[in-house]
Amino acid sequence: MIDYLEATLLLLPPEAGGRSTPVAPREGSYCPFVEMDEQIHRARVIEGPPLLAPGDEGRVVIEIESDAGTRVHAGAEMRLLERNERFVGLLTVMRVCRGALILPLLLFAASCASSSDFGMPTDRVIACDTEIEIRAGFQAPGTQIERDFSDRVTTLIDVSNNSHRDIIVKWIRVEQMHTDTAPYQLGNGYRTFNQPIAEAEDHQFELPMTGRGTRDVTGRSRQSNSLMLGVTVALESGEQLRCHFSVPAPL
Repeated sequence: MIDYLEATLLLLPPEAGGRSTPVAPREGSYCPFVEMDEQIHRARVIEGPPLLAPGDEGRVVIEIESDAGTRVHAGAEMRLLERNERFVGLLTVMRVCRGALILPLLLFAASCASSSDFGMPTDRVIACDTEIEIRAGFQAPGTQIERDFSDRVTTLIDVSNNSHRDIIVKWIRVEQMHTDTAPYQLGNGYRTFNQPIAEAEDHQFELPMTGRGTRDVTGRSRQSNSLMLGVTVALESGEQLRCHFSVPAPL
């Protein structure tokens, strides 16, 4: 299970021992370490400004192991480390979003709030309270397609409109994250809609996808049965809601 931190990240300048090059938070490729209670944990920056240069400060979203996330609270400060425990930055936690909650029909909840402070005026990213709530999960175990031994999988996306306005969903995209360690490989899904959702109403969307189970190099099934999904819901207003979920694989 993975937890998410919304935090302010300050990168030290080179003259203070920091990095000499910027990082790209939105790419999800920056994987530093964080130090908490004299213990070091792996982390990954998954959202924020397009680039964050040494000496600059910005708001980011970081995923972290749940056993570490449970000890974090709003206001906590953590050192950001790189190889050889090099101190390159400081994180100040603004909000903690715990791992996904189990809901009926294997739907897992996370919520999305405005991300204008991230430098993305029309995007929204994962947070813990919201006017528009997203849930994601699989309808049932997949049905095998004989010709290539892959499965037909129906991904369910619930959108709940808790705002004081009507919304229209234009399209939804589902992408798998961390495919190198996943027990199941899922193809990306995309579908267009023109679905209105009135105030205080919700709607369930279906995205047909394909996937297949994987094995490690020893031929044994992987121990984890969870997939990390990134879900983007685009509204007619131009807003995009982006959430991350941990869901059981449709095995």
